[in-house]
Amino acid sequence: SLPKKGTLHVLRPRNGHVACRSAEGRVAHYQTVDGSQSVADRMSCLDICSHKVQRHDCIQCGGRATCEHGKVKRRCTRCTTK
Repeated sequence: SLPKKGTLHVLRPRNGHVACRSAEGRVAHYQTVDGSQSVADRMSCLDICSHKVQRHDCIQCGGRATCEHGKVKRRCTRCTTK
C-alpha cells in the first residue's frame, strides 16, 4: 500500500512483458485486469520514509527531488517557470 493514501496497489514489473515487446523494442507494460491501482517496482517508488512520503520527494528528509523553496521541484511554481 502507499502509506499516505492508505490504498493498496499491485506491484507491477517496470520492464514489462519481454515476449510482447514491439519490433522497435518498446516495452509492453503490464496492466491490472480488474482495474486495481498499480505501482512500478522501481526502488524510488517503493522507498518510503518515516514521514510516509516517497523518500526522494520528502522535504523533511531533504529528498533529491526537492528545491531550495522547500517544495518538490516539479510542483514548485518558481522552479518550473525558469
